Amino acid sequence: MTPREIVNRRLRRWVALLFVGFGAFAAGPVVASQILSDNDPKFVLFMLPGVALIIGVSIYTMFAGVKCPYCNGNLAPLALFWPSWRGRPCLPARYKFCPCCARSFDQVIERPV
Repeated sequence: MTPREIVNRRLRRWVALLFVGFGAFAAGPVVASQILSDNDPKFVLFMLPGVALIIGVSIYTMFAGVKCPYCNGNLAPLALFWPSWRGRPCLPARYKFCPCCARSFDQVIERPV
């Protein structure tokens, strides 16, 4: 398994949680409309879990979620560059080396079993 595959797997996990947060945010008003009466201002409380998940996952991903497998350097600024995703979130192919430790992203890592 290459470091690029490891980083991409971690990034996809965090992006999936972001989409869960967006879903919870969007489902809040729908659920609130079924439970609460019309014009009740408490419907905002049903959106708070989604907002909290979105903000929490975003902050964690930017500072600790996407790390280099070699040196644990923060790769979030590289990995979260949206135009390079081309469908799925991944580390852009134009980045060949870690900017923190200068090791290759495409070299196979031998892991003990």
